[in-house]
Amino acid sequence: MQQEGIFFIFLVFFILPIAVFFTNHDMFFIIMSIILFVTSIRSIHTRIFKSKKNPDSGEREIIEQEMEESINLDIKKLSTGTKVARSMFVILFFTYSSFFVPSILIKALFSLAILYWSYKIVENLTKNKNNPFVIKNKALKGFLEFSSGVLTVILIAIAIYSKFIS
Repeated sequence: MQQEGIFFIFLVFFILPIAVFFTNHDMFFIIMSIILFVTSIRSIHTRIFKSKKNPDSGEREIIEQEMEESINLDIKKLSTGTKVARSMFVILFFTYSSFFVPSILIKALFSLAILYWSYKIVENLTKNKNNPFVIKNKALKGFLEFSSGVLTVILIAIAIYSKFIS
């Protein structure tokens, strides 16, 4: 009985809004553009000014362990699943946006952004495993995240111009 309740809550709070979100493609484009723009600007800001706050990992682990015990849910798997789902939404957005631009060069930039988010999926799925495809160098990883943020802002501006203005 408890699993049916959890499934119903999941259906009402996650599946229904996502279904409504995908029925209107303009709403999908606008909302995803705003979300990606804000997160990209925040990522660029944290890379430039190094203002990322590091939460106390000890407190975080205690809170995650208490939540896991109380609701009987693996928080790490849930976190990995949401990161992968987020990356898949971003890939879907870039694929959708690439249809509006006429230039093959700009479509190649969209493909580059899709490649980055595909890498993020691989990175999230193999976080604790020894994977030769995951970048270990922090400076290179920071540069990659910074350039991805800049590329995302540029591609969103180009897609908005191509979809609504021209």
